[in-house]
Amino acid sequence: MPGLIWTLLALGLVAASAALFARARAHAGAARSIAADLETLDRPAPPAGADAEEPLLLTEVVDAPLRRLSLPEAIRRPKPLHLAMAAAFLSPAAALALSGPTPAAMMWLATAATIGFLILAERLDWRPASWLGAAAASLWGAIALFTQRPEADNVWFAALLAACGAAGVVHMRRHLVAGLALFAAMSAMLGLACLMLGAASAYGACLAALIGAAALSGAIYRTLEPALALSWLVACLGLYALSGQSTAPVWLTPAAVLAAALYLAIEAFTLPVRGREAIVPATTGAVAAPFAVGVLLGQSVGMESFAAFAFILAAATQSAVLAYGARRLGGVGAFGLAIAPPALSIATCLVLALTTLLGVLWAAAPLAACAIAFAAVNTRAPSPAWSVGALIVACAAGVCAFDVTLLLLIGARGTDAAILIAAGLAAPAILIGLAALVFAPRAPWTAAFLEAAALTVGIVALFMALRWIAAAQTPGMMFMGFAEAGAHVALWCGAALLLFHREERGAFYVRRFFAALLCALAGLGAIAALAAVMNPWWGVWPTAAQGLPLLNTLAIGYAAPAALIGALAWGAHRRRWTRSYVIALAFAGLLGGLWAVLEARRAFSGPDLSPRGLVDAANLTLSLMAFAAAIGLRAGRTWLDISERTLAAALCAAILVKLALIDLAAAPGASRTASIAILALAACALALPRTELKAPEPASP
Repeated sequence: MPGLIWTLLALGLVAASAALFARARAHAGAARSIAADLETLDRPAPPAGADAEEPLLLTEVVDAPLRRLSLPEAIRRPKPLHLAMAAAFLSPAAALALSGPTPAAMMWLATAATIGFLILAERLDWRPASWLGAAAASLWGAIALFTQRPEADNVWFAALLAACGAAGVVHMRRHLVAGLALFAAMSAMLGLACLMLGAASAYGACLAALIGAAALSGAIYRTLEPALALSWLVACLGLYALSGQSTAPVWLTPAAVLAAALYLAIEAFTLPVRGREAIVPATTGAVAAPFAVGVLLGQSVGMESFAAFAFILAAATQSAVLAYGARRLGGVGAFGLAIAPPALSIATCLVLALTTLLGVLWAAAPLAACAIAFAAVNTRAPSPAWSVGALIVACAAGVCAFDVTLLLLIGARGTDAAILIAAGLAAPAILIGLAALVFAPRAPWTAAFLEAAALTVGIVALFMALRWIAAAQTPGMMFMGFAEAGAHVALWCGAALLLFHREERGAFYVRRFFAALLCALAGLGAIAALAAVMNPWWGVWPTAAQGLPLLNTLAIGYAAPAALIGALAWGAHRRRWTRSYVIALAFAGLLGGLWAVLEARRAFSGPDLSPRGLVDAANLTLSLMAFAAAIGLRAGRTWLDISERTLAAALCAAILVKLALIDLAAAPGASRTASIAILALAACALALPRTELKAPEPASP
């Protein structure tokens, strides 16, 4: 009863102040108009021909800023209106002093004062009154909330907080910022009450009703779209902050579903009508559904199937909205930037649905197929949004392929490993490559990125497939022989050669970059693995050379990579890439020389090349090979001119190494002397100047 009395008193004060203010304003306006008319009548007429305005006096120029800097007139000479407003603003303090810290009694008076201030601002278009109402509701609501803990059954207090927020929503059409501030303050107080008592209470219901009112207002009126965005933000924060409560299993699922349905419905009704002007409804609807279902999935156990269905339903709904809007507005170009949020949401929902339903290991190929679907849609209705969606699903497929690779390296083996390689690596690479081909005519940059992703996943797939074949169907095995290392180098060189050969038929820079990357990997593998660590003669992991003479694992590990690197060198020579040509030819010569040396050693020592030392015949054979290489280099064709010095220096270094490590360490004898002599002849052949034979010039007549 006291609260009702104070409420009526506050409403009476606000109404009386509004009436006094209106009357005083009317009298002041009438007085100003009469004074202006009298001044016009008393002013003498200007002389003929003098239409220029009179200059301002110095006192007028100086006095105007001083009047702005002085205290407001409401403070210097308070009027009855100002006193009544101050009394209404401070009226909840009387309830606090007389009836004790009762939240409902204080909020009754605060609500009455707030509504009165908003009515005053609405009728008389006086903006300070709206801010005064927002301040009154925020201040006394916070005092009532923190002075005494609100009770769970205090429905009146929750309803009054929601009423103040609803008044702010209604007032947004006149004063947008003040209404938004009042709505945000009341939403924050209701959210704090939900945190203290739980969302399954009157506070949670009032908060949901307030959010719905703001969202619908923003959807109906275009000028109130900030209210829609703010309500979406409050809804997302509320779901995230309140989802960890013990009572969340009771209310979280219906609340999340209703929130997602509300903003999806707003998007569905506004986007096909407003087109490019519906950026805010499109954004809220696109983000609300994945966020709400994601919160629900993160806080609930065993909801994977429901979440996947919800993601698919959200993607299908937004696809239908875009299709209907494009048909109604005459194409996707009418959406402008408003098409971007739904397209990104469709891609995100597809990623979340497939990874939730199929698991990360098996979702790579379906995600790559979604990239093809985006490419097909872009063919019919071109838009950059489809390109971004395709890139999102392609990146997600790459992440899934990375997880498959980690599982293969950890310990998958046998048929399971083969299925993972085929379904998790090879199939996504092929599908992403097809998507790049479809995107190429209309979106070349998107095709370039997709081709880069396809090449990356494809290289990993080839590596793991070769590992599975060579490592007894166990790709995670740490040991790797020289034959497998050489096969990897040959595979990388072959892929680089193919990319160089077809670089003009796709994304030029992407193919050239990956070709250079593969060449670098092949070079590092040739130096680190084949020449040092895995060499069957002096390496750390020596293995036997199995097979027939010249047709054994040495040919796979050394001859095949040397031939392919030589082909790369020839391609670089044709393109006049001097530096690349020299480097590739040096690597080809290194691997070719190693193959010849190891094949010669195998001819004398058998498949096992690891024992130290050389027989005399093998030593002489190696020296003769060095001499033959020197003669061949000196008599080389013109295409060797560019790298002749490099190859000669490498051959001289090999001769010195053999002389120091093998010949000088061998026992004295005729074979040692002959070997050293042959090496000396080879060095002399390299040191002699080269003379080119020229055809005789025809005699002059």
